[in-house]
Amino acid sequence: MKSKKYLFALDYAFSNWSSLTNSLDNSVYSDNQKLSFGFEYHPNSNSNKFWEVVQYRIGAYYTKSYITINDTQLEDKGVSFGLGLPLRGSSTSINLSLRYGSLGSTDFGLIQENYLTVYASFSLNSIWFVQRKFD
Repeated sequence: MKSKKYLFALDYAFSNWSSLTNSLDNSVYSDNQKLSFGFEYHPNSNSNKFWEVVQYRIGAYYTKSYITINDTQLEDKGVSFGLGLPLRGSSTSINLSLRYGSLGSTDFGLIQENYLTVYASFSLNSIWFVQRKFD
């Protein structure tokens, strides 16, 4: 079986917000664009050593928000780091990640928010819907 050590991902999303009109106020909306990419390294999925079966992840993203204030379209950008920690004896893993980002700008009297986010999740990998050949 050939080992898959590397995984690259690239994602681009576009949302058309500029044609939206709001009758309640005079808000101006801009088209939303998001570009993100990621990289995952999995040293050796068949090893008995814990740190060789851990999945190491890193990523970055850049978003131009649909919100425009003082003729300035808000931007959100950041980086993330993560680990996929396998549970012994199963194909389930615990995923931990840390994301650091910056939202907004200090240009034209606006404010900028720097944030740090911690995520935790489970990946439950199992064979559920396989019909048995023998009972």
